[in-house]
Amino acid sequence: MWESISLVEVFSDANQDHAYAIIDDQSNRSPVSPNLIDKLNIKGDRKTYTLSLCSGTSTVSGHRIKGLCVKSYDQTVTFNLPEVIECD
Repeated sequence: MWESISLVEVFSDANQDHAYAIIDDQSNRSPVSPNLIDKLNIKGDRKTYTLSLCSGTSTVSGHRIKGLCVKSYDQTVTFNLPEVIECD
């Protein structure tokens, strides 16, 4: 199986802050680090959710953020992300 990993620029449609991140195509949700949320200076609702990994399932909480966009490193492609979940 081919796994795609890409360097992208992430930004919020609410402000001009941006950061760089690595994305992959192996998740069914879009988890983001607390560090990325801090760098983008954005706020969101904190919710409890169930996190399922190969090592097991646990209940955690994190911010749910809407309105993030990613742009390819070469600046040719931009798209909106679905709601992302903060995952430490």
